[in-house]
Amino acid sequence: MGIMKKKTTLTVFTLLASVAFTAGVVTANPVVVAADGDFTVADFKMLDGASARYSITAQTEQERYENSGIRFHAVLPTTTYNAYESAEAGGEVKVSYGMIIAPYSYYTNFAEFNAATVFGKGGDKKYYWKGEEAVSGQRQILNITYDTLEASTEVGYETYHEIKGSITKILDTNYATEFVGRAYVKYEQGEDVQYDFAEYIDGDAKNSTRSPAYIAQLAEDKGLDCAEWLKNSYLKPVETVATTYTIETYVGETLVKTEQKEGVTINEQLENVATENYTGFELVSAETSGRVYANGNLTLKHVYKEADGYQVTNGGFETGDLTGWTLDGQIGDVSSDTTYWKGDGLNADGFPFGLDGTYMFSNYAVSSGDEQMGTLTSSPFTVGGSGWITYKLGGMKNSYATWLSVVDATTNQTLVSFGNSAWNNAEDAEAKMKHGCDLHAYRANLQEYMGREVYLRIEDCAMSDYGVVFADSFDTLYFGEPDADAYVTATPITASDSRQVRNGNFSDKMYGWTKDGEIGVINACERYWPNNENFEYNNVGNFFSAYGSDGHSNDVYEGNMGSLTSTIFKISGSGWITYRIGGMKNYDQVYMEVIDAQSGVKLGHFYNQSMHHCSLISYKADLSAFVGKYAYIRFVDNATGDYGLIFCDEIVTYYANETDVPNFELAINKVDAYNVTNGDFETGTLFGWTCVKGDVPGKVTEVNYFWNNEGNTIGKDGNFSFASVYLNDQNPNMEHLQGILRSNTFYLKQNSSIYFKLSGCRQGEDYAVCVRIVNALTGEIIAKYNNPNRADAKLIPYTHEIKNATEVPCYLEIVDEATNDWGAIGLDSIRVFQA
Repeated sequence: MGIMKKKTTLTVFTLLASVAFTAGVVTANPVVVAADGDFTVADFKMLDGASARYSITAQTEQERYENSGIRFHAVLPTTTYNAYESAEAGGEVKVSYGMIIAPYSYYTNFAEFNAATVFGKGGDKKYYWKGEEAVSGQRQILNITYDTLEASTEVGYETYHEIKGSITKILDTNYATEFVGRAYVKYEQGEDVQYDFAEYIDGDAKNSTRSPAYIAQLAEDKGLDCAEWLKNSYLKPVETVATTYTIETYVGETLVKTEQKEGVTINEQLENVATENYTGFELVSAETSGRVYANGNLTLKHVYKEADGYQVTNGGFETGDLTGWTLDGQIGDVSSDTTYWKGDGLNADGFPFGLDGTYMFSNYAVSSGDEQMGTLTSSPFTVGGSGWITYKLGGMKNSYATWLSVVDATTNQTLVSFGNSAWNNAEDAEAKMKHGCDLHAYRANLQEYMGREVYLRIEDCAMSDYGVVFADSFDTLYFGEPDADAYVTATPITASDSRQVRNGNFSDKMYGWTKDGEIGVINACERYWPNNENFEYNNVGNFFSAYGSDGHSNDVYEGNMGSLTSTIFKISGSGWITYRIGGMKNYDQVYMEVIDAQSGVKLGHFYNQSMHHCSLISYKADLSAFVGKYAYIRFVDNATGDYGLIFCDEIVTYYANETDVPNFELAINKVDAYNVTNGDFETGTLFGWTCVKGDVPGKVTEVNYFWNNEGNTIGKDGNFSFASVYLNDQNPNMEHLQGILRSNTFYLKQNSSIYFKLSGCRQGEDYAVCVRIVNALTGEIIAKYNNPNRADAKLIPYTHEIKNATEVPCYLEIVDEATNDWGAIGLDSIRVFQA
């Protein structure tokens, strides 16, 4: 439960407090001087409330009136008093005592009672009393003084002496007026005069404040002998005076709301005061009847408890585990570490997280970096109470990559998202302090979703730049508004969903996109080539355009090369995505690729197969084979002409069902994520292959035979193969070339097999010329092959099983590191058969 105010317990006021205080220890020297030179008296205090002063010896009503009233009461330890008296008897000092009494309104609205305001010591004198000359602007008060004191007769204060002071002959206009008292000790030593004032209970003068009418009511409640006189004298004359009463609302033992109610009179009897209904809270008990005490002193206590279903489970992770939470991906775990980056050069002890309690959720519980992606999802709860929630977040630098979402529990639709807006990585060498992973406290207003069942989901779609998650103290039920000074007010960001690429329609300019190279801008121009055909882009507002803002061809980025990369998203639902692209004519030069963010495997390679100049064409692409994987979209421009231009818009990466997908043109995927792209070289190019070392050790060729002899057939399949082995063309022998040619990265499933045709590729343990499969994440060689059945330059078919334990991302390499002895290679028909 969020605590809205300092915890307060109910107090039943009596005429005088009956609770004993432990006497302070007083030394032989009764004067205690603080560091600032002020005189202080140990354990010198006002008692709770006030008592009725009533003359039982009065012979007439007038005499009783003149000697009756309100008495205020203070005590100081007898040992202290005796020490003062002893010092005074020795002529060392002079000590006297007093009680100040005045209307409470003076104390609150004019000046408190202290040495400066009462006696003018070290400040402006604000008060005077009978016998003093009045000064303009000062208020008259009652100052009752004593040279000696009597021992206390109050139960529980037997080791104290007391200072009592009474106000009598009270005017009828003041029967409902509250008066306050404060005792003091005056200590004189030569010309030096010091004062100390009694402390109020809990430091609150209200605890020593009473009115005559209220004293009469308390006396009547207690059945005191003086009750009838006090009632007739002080209470009845004001029974028609308007006053107030208070309703204190508690959740458990915590005071969360105080309401002052008007429209009542002193001594009125209240019946069946209404209780309130608060969403998320159940009424436990309530005082709904009572007599209205003077001066608003009637307090009715209404007690509630939290209702089930409104509070997130284990919001502070104090179970020590993820009870109530669902973790998808290794983005963290529960941890009791209080600091991070231990051993840092700035501070070997590390830097504080700022967690509450013993535990928090920490990325560093499972990892030291930000390479992992996933989600952390809370239990469902109903938005209730005031509609506010609070929480703490650390790390999570970029809100387009890591964020907290509030999700509708019925539809699973994101309602609102928040980032770690207070994130900073400031460093303070003097304080030995660094930031970056420390927790920041937030409050978020969900009143718009009151009564709705929701859940919280932290989504981590980042692999770098503080893409780490630290979280604590999720509190989803508040009676009132959390203190604005204690929390950063969370500002909603664009509703986020890890299933959707961020800002896919470019409505928020380049937010969430990374551009490498001057290949385009964001604009909303609707037509291009206005001085020629004047075609329509078919855009919807903002889109990414290789033409400038006016759409003219003289403002073109076609001569530039670069890329445009999206945020990471999780392929989910039906696995279908849609997009609109223009330009991008040649698939091997300008294209859109979808890449597995964790493995680097290219899942899709798409181009503008139905290009119509620069107009946007709508496509749909099937990525259903990759549901559950994290990916990003990258537009690549490696062309400087022939429609080497990128136009894109309306990129949508989540459809719950295939039937939800618009009837756009089906995009042709030029790669196979579970196989070697262009492994048969039938594109007639090295599409899908990259030279990573030296020269390309061969070429794609249509040649069918070697050694200029049509009888020596190569044995290729289809129209093309890769070869450097004595080709019957313009370069019959490329044995001198050395280099490594690498395929696309692809998934190799457990217990798969590979088929290929190989020629050349001498035998030998050094495998200087070979084909090898390499783990793309570790660089470990999974398998390598040469040509033990070499028959000159003829392609020999091979099939090999690969006994890898799990699915791994890998690539195939054509390796040629020899220049003689069949230091050449021919290859065709590479095919991986997944188990």
